Amino acid sequence: MQQLHAYWRMDYIEAPRYPATMKRPFTELPAMGDDKAAMIVHRSRLSYLVLNRFPYNPGHLLAVPYREVVELEDRAGLLAVAHAGEEGPAAYISEALDVLQVRRIDHGVRCEDDPELVRRLVRERVPLTVCPLSNIKLRVFDRMEAHNLKRLLHLGVCVTV
Repeated sequence: MQQLHAYWRMDYIEAPRYPATMKRPFTELPAMGDDKAAMIVHRSRLSYLVLNRFPYNPGHLLAVPYREVVELEDRAGLLAVAHAGEEGPAAYISEALDVLQVRRIDHGVRCEDDPELVRRLVRERVPLTVCPLSNIKLRVFDRMEAHNLKRLLHLGVCVTV
């Protein structure tokens, strides 16, 4: 049996995560000027394809627009959602709410690190779609008993699994 092997695969697997200095990697990557180092595999006029360096989706291509297009929600009737606050800090959740104007957060378990953000999620009834097994696999929590799902529910956060 033959195997298809991409030349960049080992570089990708062995590469570190995005540098800690990057606050918004998907808007900063195109400006790096080095597509190979940024793991950008294709550019078009409106977006680019990049290999995500986070460990839970090895080899996963992300299509990323060069600019944020929140108005698509109004024009196309789409619900704006964001994957934020699983491995990244609570600030990513706030940024998704403020900049992208999302109406739902996928994951969001790091919201607990920012009490004001938790109050906002409760006040604005922003649902979190939580995946406890993913959180355990990525070592966000060491074991299921340590997961914050129950605490978030007790605080009044709208949480779905």
